[in-house]
Amino acid sequence: MVEKTLVRLENISKTYPDGVKALDNVSLEIYPGEILGLLGENGAGKTTLMRILYGEIKPSSGKIYIKGQEVAFHGPWDALRHGIRMIYQHFSLVDEFTVMENMHLFMSTINKKVTIDETRKKVEEFLQTLGFQIPLDEPVGRLPIGVQQKVEIVKSLITGAEILILDEPTSVLNPIEIEELFRLIKTLREKGVSVIFISHKLKEIKELTSRVVVLRKGRKVGEAETASVDESTLAKMMIGEELPELTQTGRASLSNLSKEILVLENVEVKGDKEQSTLKGISLKVRSGEILGVAGIQGNGQKELAEAIIGLRKPVKGRILFENEDITNLSVEERLKKGVSFIPESRKIGLIGEMDISANILLTNHIHLVNRFGVIQTRKLEDLSLKVMKDYEVFATSPKVLVKHLSGGNQQKVMTGRELVKNPKLLIAMEPTQGLDVKSTQQIRRLLLDHRDKGGAVLLISSDLEELLTLSDRLVIIFNGKITAEGAPSEFTVEKIGLCMGGSC
Repeated sequence: MVEKTLVRLENISKTYPDGVKALDNVSLEIYPGEILGLLGENGAGKTTLMRILYGEIKPSSGKIYIKGQEVAFHGPWDALRHGIRMIYQHFSLVDEFTVMENMHLFMSTINKKVTIDETRKKVEEFLQTLGFQIPLDEPVGRLPIGVQQKVEIVKSLITGAEILILDEPTSVLNPIEIEELFRLIKTLREKGVSVIFISHKLKEIKELTSRVVVLRKGRKVGEAETASVDESTLAKMMIGEELPELTQTGRASLSNLSKEILVLENVEVKGDKEQSTLKGISLKVRSGEILGVAGIQGNGQKELAEAIIGLRKPVKGRILFENEDITNLSVEERLKKGVSFIPESRKIGLIGEMDISANILLTNHIHLVNRFGVIQTRKLEDLSLKVMKDYEVFATSPKVLVKHLSGGNQQKVMTGRELVKNPKLLIAMEPTQGLDVKSTQQIRRLLLDHRDKGGAVLLISSDLEELLTLSDRLVIIFNGKITAEGAPSEFTVEKIGLCMGGSC
């Protein structure tokens, strides 16, 4: 390892005005041409630390050294001048602009005199050096997520990035795109770019990084050469205790499943732009099983979930629930029959400005509002306390605003308010996306427990490990059609990746 440090963060602390201490004397070093892994549970301080390095947040105390010289960042523009770039999970691209227009927009923030022709020449040189192609004159919004991510990375490189911070970069990628991303990151390392890789996926940290730093509750609790530490040790460092292994109690088989709870017959659904997104989907979900749905984002998974819960009406086909045609029933009527829904994002499923109780009321009003339209406050409080207790939501009371909860606790509120009803069918979209290891295990265990009690689960996830671990059966969707179906044991990750890409 090169001895000279590129960046040194020394005793960084951050305390917010409300007294919350996000970071407590954290120090770390970054070397030229290395891939550093940054691990920690939600709320551990990882993003805060990186936003301080990127100039978005000012530390309460501590020092930052770049190439041995102390610096004081007043904003991201100062970090940009020192070669630091940060790429978030949600890209900072203008969908309506072409790739080249996005590149030039960012380039001009560094050099206002640069022309678009000069930008194009520089982009083409970088693409040739990196060995891949991007359609420069195509609107960004029309490109696959993996290509958009490459646009973000190249955008950073053409402006002279020396340190690239990637925040959960694989969360919406398929296996093939992840492999391509990892190859690109390794190529950047060979060219001397330092990469800070934030991920809650221990396998990715082990595969990609050379060194790992672990944060817990705002403090640095460990650092190691990645090759010399195993995943269980990293997990223990993150959460401060042994993480119990998630094991199946036995996968459901067709012979012992009680009945078909949900049947879709040749269902066709149009998307937001009136194009067909589901093209004759037929599938069955049985009581006592988890049916996993795999697919690259944007291939009809969202429309599938919305059609089942009643948010989107099919233009063709039928949806049967317990042998009853529910195709034309409202969302509320489906809720009454025992269908529940966990949406793909906490920002969609929860209202941050409302407290825990109010958020639980949102999908439980059928049982908590009397015929005069009056909320039964005692019942709501009892149910809220039950959700908090049974699903381990850490908050002082049900009156705590949801926006003040960690991501993991928000997810448990959203999951608990649905499972507490013991639904006959639970549709769960991306139930663990963005969660730390411990919260992920807790949510997955809740889904398995619901299945073991006889409930049916339709699990839509971009996490293949999750699908292969939890599913009793697996279907793969591409371009609005099911391209493969079978038991998880019948699939390899490579086969799933090919089927997700339409080559099955």
